[in-house]
Amino acid sequence: MKTKNLFIILTFSILLVFFALGNTSVFATNYYSFISLYNPHEQADGISILAEGNVNNSALEGVSYDKSTNTLNLKNVVTEYGIGFNEMGTDFKINVEGNNSIAHLLGYAGALTITGDGTLTINENKTVENAIMIAGESASAKIVVASSVTLNLSASENVIVISGSSVTDEASAITLQNGQTITVVKEKDSYEMPKSITAIMPSEYENSYTLCTKDDKVYGRGRSITMAVKDENGDFITDEDGNNVYKPGCYLSPMIYVEENDIYIADETVDRIWVLNEEFDSLGYVDSGESISTKYVASEYMSNCAVSVDANGKEYGAYSTYMNGEQHTYVYDIAEDKVTLGDGKEYSILILNETVEAASLTDVTEKIETNYFNYIVKATSLNVEPKVEEENNEEEKTDETDKTEETVKEEETKNETEKTEEATKEEETKNETEKTEEATKEEETKNETEKTEEAVKEEETKNETENKTEEKVIIVEAEETDDKVETAATEQVKALITEVLSGEKVSGISEDLAEKIVTAINEGKSVKVEVSSQAIDKSKVEEDAKKVEEKISTVAKVASYFDISVLVKVDSEVQGKVTKLNDKIAVTVSIPKDIPEVAAGYTREYLVIRVHDGVAEELPTTVSGENVTFETDAFSTYALTYKDVYTLTNPSTGDSILVFALVAMVSIVSLFVIAKKVLSAKKDM
Repeated sequence: MKTKNLFIILTFSILLVFFALGNTSVFATNYYSFISLYNPHEQADGISILAEGNVNNSALEGVSYDKSTNTLNLKNVVTEYGIGFNEMGTDFKINVEGNNSIAHLLGYAGALTITGDGTLTINENKTVENAIMIAGESASAKIVVASSVTLNLSASENVIVISGSSVTDEASAITLQNGQTITVVKEKDSYEMPKSITAIMPSEYENSYTLCTKDDKVYGRGRSITMAVKDENGDFITDEDGNNVYKPGCYLSPMIYVEENDIYIADETVDRIWVLNEEFDSLGYVDSGESISTKYVASEYMSNCAVSVDANGKEYGAYSTYMNGEQHTYVYDIAEDKVTLGDGKEYSILILNETVEAASLTDVTEKIETNYFNYIVKATSLNVEPKVEEENNEEEKTDETDKTEETVKEEETKNETEKTEEATKEEETKNETEKTEEATKEEETKNETEKTEEAVKEEETKNETENKTEEKVIIVEAEETDDKVETAATEQVKALITEVLSGEKVSGISEDLAEKIVTAINEGKSVKVEVSSQAIDKSKVEEDAKKVEEKISTVAKVASYFDISVLVKVDSEVQGKVTKLNDKIAVTVSIPKDIPEVAAGYTREYLVIRVHDGVAEELPTTVSGENVTFETDAFSTYALTYKDVYTLTNPSTGDSILVFALVAMVSIVSLFVIAKKVLSAKKDM
């Protein structure tokens, strides 16, 4: 992607962040929805049309938004602004009236229908690479142009670009309802990301330990603390007032010694052990009396460390962070030896190199292919004209019919005139004579029989038509439950089945299941939906489990693996699974009772990881009692994970400062990397 197009996306991304932080921003169909006018050539704040559900219809004459119909109306609008929108849903429309001209049309995570009877001209001077660009962000991104619209598109490269869309075919991605044929190039969506390294790195802060051993394992004995005392059953001991009893204790961190580098590494991938001082010896720990210090931290913070090379191809680790509004990149040598920590993963060891300049290095990139698609109209101009209705020839046909009938009547009149009344009477007398009363009765009986058969056939045809009509009625029910989850899923599945019956391909319903559904409904059978949730053993989902473990931090643990399925049944028999819904539904799962209790001084955080189509994704959760609730629209393997966060403080050790600094550093770097990923994802457009 050229610099100018990158600049447009970056500008709009800045606007998105600006809006999301709660200024004059946008949120209609959901928290992140908005419509804005923006200048595609300058990095400047946009003009909000829709912000936080509030509509501003005085921003620019002729521009107005109707929330009730989710429609942006343009009436004789000529401006150098572009129109941007974000997550406006699948029913978002731009209605054009009169002659309208804008600089650019840029959307995120949604579909667009251009309707009305006016004209819309976009990027007339070709100052932007694309006239219309929609970043699908895995949503059902598509464009529909109504048959009544005049659309004039210009571009320096490609007039229309849709990226990262879940739509699977070209005809559905870009539809011109006037019947005009265009060439749409379909390609698998992919993006380039810097290759990251799983490693441990030196920290700015040192931690001091006293070495001790137990069962041939080495631990670092940390600072003294006070701990709540438990009895032999694991219950907290309280005093007469009901308060917990506290005694002096310490924490033990598993240590790994790297001989070649002569360093000790605190294995933060394994939970610290908390021991009362009075129990230290009795539990089998032997204090060596040797004091050490370590500056190394585990790779929880290293997923953003890029592998970079110098001019000679030598690899380094380049880690970027922001301080005081400026970017700082640290360069590390990658040691030849590696170390395996308690999570079973192998880590490289990074050693700070203060002689190599980050600017002299080049990132090593990896092309990552997604399960979504790009659709491109590779032309510098496209003109879409309104559909011209075919002339109504019915009137002409009627005239011709009238003329024919008139001619026939004239001929018949002429023939009748030529026949004398006498000849006619003779003919009638002859016919009447030839017909006996019996023949007449037979003729009447025959006519009655024919009429009866014809009536029966008409009735049968009518019944068949009515039956077929009734057979197409879609009966979709929840599986005999009042559960809100199944009710919500049922409504969405019913909408998907409606699409299937109309001949559309639905990404969440396989062709085999679609065929079974159509057959069942044609046979008048009802379809039922059941949401099934069950725990599964890690051994049965090994590939998905690997992706979960790669996704979670090194100090997080998996509480359970489980499968959530949306089952489609006919006559109580499962026909298949719906793997994807159009909208998210809330799901609640129970926290396993066999996971360890939270240690004193810690708080527990839960996160759900979903693996769908080979991609692991974090799903935010809310915790209520023994239950965890999250939202999802895709169904496959899930993992409930938890992480215990240390909350006790001790000003003398500086640990709190370290934790705060690391968390702040990770948060800022993560924002930078996400922005970089968004830009990289559109690199090849």
